[in-house]
Order: sequence, then structure tokens, then C-alpha cells
Amino acid sequence: MPRTRTARRSVAALLAAGTAAVLLTAAPAHAEDGCHPQVLAPQVGIVVNEDVTGGVDAIARAKTWLGMGLGCSPDGTYGGYRTDAGGYASMAWGLSTSLEPSQFVQAGTLVPTSNKNDLTVGDALLNPSPGGHVVLFAGWTDSTHTSYQGYEFTTEGVVQRAIPYPYFAGHGEFRPMRARFNAALVTYSGPAPHQFFDQVRTADDVWSQPAGVDGFGGAPIFQGSEGAVAGMPDGTSQFLAVGNDGNVYHDRHLPDGTWTPLAPLAGVGTPTMQASKVAITGLPDGSAQVLAVGNDGNVYHETRLANGSWTGFQPLNGLSGAPTMRAREVAITALPDGSSQVAVIGSDGNVYHEIRRTNGSWTGFAPLNGVGTPTMQASKVAITGLPDGTSQVVAVGNDGNVYHEIRLTSGSWTGFAPLDGRSGAPAMQASAVAVAGLSDGTTKVAAVAPDGRTYLSTRMTSGSWSGFQAVPRELDGTPATERVALTALPNGGTELVRSFH
Repeated sequence: MPRTRTARRSVAALLAAGTAAVLLTAAPAHAEDGCHPQVLAPQVGIVVNEDVTGGVDAIARAKTWLGMGLGCSPDGTYGGYRTDAGGYASMAWGLSTSLEPSQFVQAGTLVPTSNKNDLTVGDALLNPSPGGHVVLFAGWTDSTHTSYQGYEFTTEGVVQRAIPYPYFAGHGEFRPMRARFNAALVTYSGPAPHQFFDQVRTADDVWSQPAGVDGFGGAPIFQGSEGAVAGMPDGTSQFLAVGNDGNVYHDRHLPDGTWTPLAPLAGVGTPTMQASKVAITGLPDGSAQVLAVGNDGNVYHETRLANGSWTGFQPLNGLSGAPTMRAREVAITALPDGSSQVAVIGSDGNVYHEIRRTNGSWTGFAPLNGVGTPTMQASKVAITGLPDGTSQVVAVGNDGNVYHEIRLTSGSWTGFAPLDGRSGAPAMQASAVAVAGLSDGTTKVAAVAPDGRTYLSTRMTSGSWSGFQAVPRELDGTPATERVALTALPNGGTELVRSFH
């Protein structure tokens, strides 16, 4: 019997579409799609890790059959799965039996999408007729959406190749399908409290579905109280979080969608760093800088060098010559010149800002003005750098509204102004915010509204805003979002990390 799970992963996508960087396996230009039984074959029971299913796992598992020399044999098996198109897809999705293309819809593994543009990595193109065929969708080859990268078991064996949408002519009707948990095989009860899920938006505005962030020490999914994410110049991203044990953990999200193992960070004279809040940013030289509010309430900073070594946490100086800076919230961003900027909410509730120069020295914290007040009082704060050297700060004021302002390259500030809410509301109410400056000069702001959902608004280079729209592809049965982090990726996409109540 399959194990009941608390959401190891949502079914589709964590690879950024456009990860066409995977080299194509050599294959005939037009291999036949006839690798399927001529009659309904018996389902083959297997013993597998039921914690693996869908999304990035589907593609990672699909890759494992490439180059194995497996021949099409509906009567054969490999690793407990039938060696045909249906068995291959069943293996990739982590099902407990080898289904056939004609059975995926009936079993609930696949449901139709509204259109082809809704396809995301881990979904499928399906010919559900008897003796039909199924192809795993691994992303569009370009923005025209006329062809895609697909994984399939053909009469020539397992191949990964570019396929014209929806499939090569003369092989029947293929339909875009959404991969889902098969309720008959896996019981899915939604994410457990404080679990972290990652979601990627490509440059052409295609979102993956949320997928769980790997846990520590073999845990299927990370659970913690705080999380942050930073895109890096090499296309990776780095995840920083506070676990339920209070320790700060770090890992990297690779371009192929896999995660490196989480590792705890050392503290100041202690084997682990205990903290309540964290932030991280990636710099142009490939290094990363992190902030943490230690259990003593002080702000600490350290650098992860491009070679992977760490400098160690050091406290930041406080206000008026104080040796340490006490804070409730922290945020950090990198600028194109290699400097970084920090925004914090001090223990007094005010928003403060300072700069770390490229030589490693600091300017010292200075308060930011509020809206008609000498200081900005806030409960949440986020900061991002833009390609033109400006930076933008977003904060949730004590009235619960989201405010935004810009720091110009001259060092002057535009002043905080409220962001419009949804459906014509004069202000956006939120419990959490995040912001990311993209390579094209636009800015994305994520906000968790009172309804518990995450909404995204884009600031155009003209200064106008798109207005807040719900992030697509929420998890089925998703509870309220608890925390949200956002970062820009070098390919023009963004990465969103959230935890849930």
C-alpha cells in the first residue's frame, strides 16, 4: 500500500522552463511512438520511495533511463516498471503501478489543461486512445511555444528531444495535460505547517507549480520558521532558512532543479547559528551575503565566498555608537557595483538602512522617513537592487498597508507611497512582502493578502504598476501563506519561496 504523505512535492514543475540547457540524447529525427502494449497489460506492482513524485522529481527520474539501452518491450520491466511509454511515465511520476496512456485520465493522474500555455515541467502531452502514447513535458524550446523538450519511450528506446507541438504529425491527437497526484495511489493532505515550497516563474511569465524544498538529514521537506532565497549569476539560487530547531541552514538550488544537501551554519563561537530572522543576497562576483538576527536580538552578517567557504558571522554596529544593532526584521540586496544595502526594522519598530561598501566597510544605520512622519514604522521590510544602481524598499506599515520607495543613485529617497490594492482598493493590505529587481529594470513585489494567498505586482520601467494578481498554480488545499521570499534569476525569471500555516 502506498504511504499517506504530507506533500513531499506538488505534482508539477520546479525546473525553470527554458532549461533547454540539457543536451539532447541522440535519437532518430522521427522515432515512432508505438512503444505500448497491443492489449491491456497487467499493472506491475513495485516497491519504490513513495516520497518521490511529480515536478522536478519526474524529470530527474525520467533522466535516469536515458542512455540505459532499454528496448521497447511491453512485456519487460526495469526497476519494477514496464519498459514502454506508459511504464516510463508511471516511473517518472512515482506511481505504484505501470499505467498505460489510456488509463492516466481515468486514474486521475492527468487532467486537461485550459490551453498549451498552461503546460509546465512535469506535465504531459497525451494521446489517450487505446494503444496511445504519452510524452513528459520538460519546457518550451523558445518563447514561440511551437516546440518543446520532451521525454518519451519510443520504439527506438528512451529519448529526450525537441518535439513540434503537440507531437509529430501522423501519430494521432495529442492533448496538453496537467499532472496531478493520483488519488487512487497516493493520499495527499496538503502541506504540513511551516513547510517550505519553491516556485519558479520564467521570463515569458510561465509559472511552475510549487515543489517542496528538500529537508535536512534526509527529511522529505524542509520545515522551519523563516526562509530567504537569492539568485546567483551562474543560474543557481541559494536558500537560507531557520529550522524548527532554531538553527540557520543553507543550501543551493541548481539549474537542473535539484537541491544540494542542507547544511547548518556555524555560529559565533558555537557549532550552529541560532537565529529568529534571516536574509540573503547574491553578488556579481558569485559570493553571497547573509544576515541573521541571533537569539540575542542582534544583527549578524557573513559572506559565503564564491569558492563555497564562509567568513563567519560578525555583529553589525548599532545606532549612536552602540556595538550591536538590535532588530526584529532584516533584508539585504546586492548592487551592480559589488556593494550591498541592508534594511532592518529596529527594536523600536523603525525602518533603518545602511550600505556595505565594496571594501567591506559600513556607512552605519540611518532611519528612513515615514509617510508624513520622521520615521517609518513597519512590521515587515524587503529591499532589492536594480541594474541602474538604484534600490527599492517595500514595507508593511503599522496600518497593514504595503508601502514602496526608491533610493536614487544620488543617495536621495523618493519617499514611501502606498501601493494600490486589489479590485480598485486604495491600498494593498498584507502580512508579508518580498521584492525582486529584474535584469530588464522591472520590479516584482509579492504580498500575502488577508485571504492568505500570495499576490504579485510588477513595477514597469516607466514607474507604472500592473496591479496585484494572484500567483497561479497554488497547491490544492493550500492553507494560508505564512512567509514569502522572492529573488530575480539571471535568465529574467523569478523564484518564489513560501511557507504555510
